[in-house]
Amino acid sequence: MMDRRIHIALLALLAVGIGLRVHFNDVSSFSRADETTYLDGARTLAPGVFARFPQFAADYAKSPELWAFPPPTRWGHWALLGSACSLSRECGYHTLAWLSTLGGIAALIFTGLLARELLGEKAALVAIALSLAAPLQLHLGRRALQDELAGAATLAALWAVARALAVDPQKRSLGRHLFAVIVCTLALAEKETALLWTPAMAGLWLVRHRARGWRKEDLLFGLAPLLFVGGFCVLSRSFTLFFIDVRANFSSLGGSTYVAQYMSGPLHRYPFDLFLLAPIVFLLAVGASGVALLDESPEARGLREAALLLALGLAVWVNTPKDVRYVAAVDGLLRILAAWLLVALATRRRRAVVLVAILLCVNFGWELQLFHRVSVEREIYDPTTFGILNALDAIPR
Repeated sequence: MMDRRIHIALLALLAVGIGLRVHFNDVSSFSRADETTYLDGARTLAPGVFARFPQFAADYAKSPELWAFPPPTRWGHWALLGSACSLSRECGYHTLAWLSTLGGIAALIFTGLLARELLGEKAALVAIALSLAAPLQLHLGRRALQDELAGAATLAALWAVARALAVDPQKRSLGRHLFAVIVCTLALAEKETALLWTPAMAGLWLVRHRARGWRKEDLLFGLAPLLFVGGFCVLSRSFTLFFIDVRANFSSLGGSTYVAQYMSGPLHRYPFDLFLLAPIVFLLAVGASGVALLDESPEARGLREAALLLALGLAVWVNTPKDVRYVAAVDGLLRILAAWLLVALATRRRRAVVLVAILLCVNFGWELQLFHRVSVEREIYDPTTFGILNALDAIPR
């Protein structure tokens, strides 16, 4: 049972986080690139997702000019956009931006749930406190993009899998596995790149294998990608169209001048960008990861698992086109690791509680200022390395 004081503090923090995300959902100018693509697709599907999706998916396959844009294989997101537009009086950019805002609220909640699952209630509380003004999350939560929803879906999938792989026999159940399969399927349907988190989930299974042993229901996880493909086939009324759309989208990546100009670079670009947008949290997370490498005690098992999820996740993503909005879930993991270090500091020394509280306030103010500078004052659309540094006046104009 959650301590009443923690419960009250958690509700208060969530109220602040929700208030910030709603308050800053005020973008007035949207992009003619992905944001317009999402809006056009939403308007196409609004009269009826099931009736319009087959033609929508077929048109993408035979239109090379669309291949560089989000593909229909993200059927969960397209279904969500079409449904939102059908319910909206005026299907516009702000309809889609509100979905991103809801995704930001969900990301806040699932960051807390994953932190609680791995590290306990106090770490969950601190992780949410560290996430209140997260610049990347606040930025993506106000755009008509899908990245904040995708980040929230990924955090939800990691949490669901961690629950299903419980070491405690009393917490094991077939229901948890089935729930995890559903959440992972929805994460893939939101954005197929959730598949890149498979090594991280497999790593979690591996480190828990010794304690929980082999369980045949673990094979159920393999259903998620099959259900993802099956969902597309049902909506599109075609089996082969899935592979045609995937090939079309992949064929556009190599020839994209935007990708070559703004998303190429060394392997450390993702960590560098994450540091730029969350310097205090990033350094705390690095410190916690260092402890995870050295502490082999049973009490540090959750810390090692969180560090493993982060390490394996980043190890895959650094080999992809580098745009920090693609790794919104990594931002959440950094905050979970940072939370562990602050909780450990506050637990070992009573006077450190005051220091931790001050640090949380400083981080909140710093990150809110960073977000305001980058996203509100300079109105950055895509938080690439160039865009962030330019907004911070860190490169010559």
